[in-house]
Amino acid sequence: MTAATRRAAVLHRGPAALSQQLELERCHGRPDEAPRMFNATYTVAGPLDLERLRDALARVVARHSALRTSFEVGSDGVWALVHETAPVPLRVVELAADAGADPGTELDRLIDAESRRPLDRSAAPLFRLLVVRTGAGSHVLVFTFDHVIADGYALDLFLRDLSAAYATGPGVVDGPAGARTENAFLEWAEQQRQEIAAGEWAEAVDHWRAVLGTGPAASSIALPGHRGGERREQTADPAVESRCRQFPIGTELARGINRFAHAERLTEYSVGLAALNVLVATLTGLDRVTVNSTFLNRMDDTQLATVGWYACGMFPSTDVDRAQTFAEFADTTQEAVAEAIMHAGLPAGYLRRQIWTEGSAQARPLPIVYFMSGEDWGAGLELAGTTVAIREQEEEVDTYGIQFWITRDATGGHLHVLHLDSEYPPEAADALGRAYLDALRLLLDEPSRPLAESMRLIEGGFTAS
Repeated sequence: MTAATRRAAVLHRGPAALSQQLELERCHGRPDEAPRMFNATYTVAGPLDLERLRDALARVVARHSALRTSFEVGSDGVWALVHETAPVPLRVVELAADAGADPGTELDRLIDAESRRPLDRSAAPLFRLLVVRTGAGSHVLVFTFDHVIADGYALDLFLRDLSAAYATGPGVVDGPAGARTENAFLEWAEQQRQEIAAGEWAEAVDHWRAVLGTGPAASSIALPGHRGGERREQTADPAVESRCRQFPIGTELARGINRFAHAERLTEYSVGLAALNVLVATLTGLDRVTVNSTFLNRMDDTQLATVGWYACGMFPSTDVDRAQTFAEFADTTQEAVAEAIMHAGLPAGYLRRQIWTEGSAQARPLPIVYFMSGEDWGAGLELAGTTVAIREQEEEVDTYGIQFWITRDATGGHLHVLHLDSEYPPEAADALGRAYLDALRLLLDEPSRPLAESMRLIEGGFTAS
């Protein structure tokens, strides 16, 4: 713990949220386990006022208790400590490449090193900002967060508040984001534990026990290219082998998803998941596809205005009836999603501990398929008087298997395929990413075609590629 954090009074000490507890226990005393982190990088063109930025950052830290929280892990449990104050984690460096070196390469090296450097969980704050001065009126901002205090929605909220504070100058953050949310997240965490103790989540646990079975094999999915029994051992630092393949969706396909969703009264999430279910069933022969996903567990206005890690796991499980059309199957998928949401609200790791036998829960994880879809997170940073653009966003892979994320933006969006090299080689992840987008186009072009016929076409295209 830093001297500054030690001097700051502890305003509140309470049990960490279940998701935080699981993450901290995973890494405690195990230096080979890398903490879950994510980062977002931006280019800033124009006169950036660093003192104004520092002041704005300090006011956002003062507002959100999660940004002033550190953690203790001991024999009596995992504890979250909310401090009265926390240092402003802003560092400024000059881009200085060696003679003849490519400045872009040096910048990439700086960003990579910054995004992989872990944060000390015993000292608040558990995020930082690196400002790289790349020239006159030109900067790159690298935000790095420990996932234990924030998720993607929290990043958007943080950036909104930072933008407002920078725009107004010294003072309080204006507007609805201005109120201080002292212990909102810890109060939610405590309520969650009380509900579990009272048995209010027993029905949800029973539901997921029926879905996931008694061990990892029931929901395990290995797609073509998975290394299987011969897969490489994971490196000591998972971040080193974490990979993200990115594919543009394009405006035409994005509009097609939107039109189909509106016509069939579906969410775009359900449309994207239905197409992934069809691809998985085609490539594996499964008659029931169970994927991992995330439910954004923010239930009221206070939680919507609070930085924290609220997201919890859910496992939509869909029967694949090959006689159905894609339009019918997408509706079936949406029903499966609705059922999953009804039982969502607990961390995936906690559920696995509850429903699997001790031996299965501790066994080496088997591969899964993970799906998410939503707006392009992290797009809300505005610094008055400058032009801000997203340069890069990255989250370390935190599960075995493969993850499909659809993000949407003005260009139509992107498909992000995340994987570990120990699970899937890059060429396999590339092939699966292309196959997913090809399947999505094919299914949307003829949504009234029986799935059996569509699946034959998808399989033929994948084999040919």
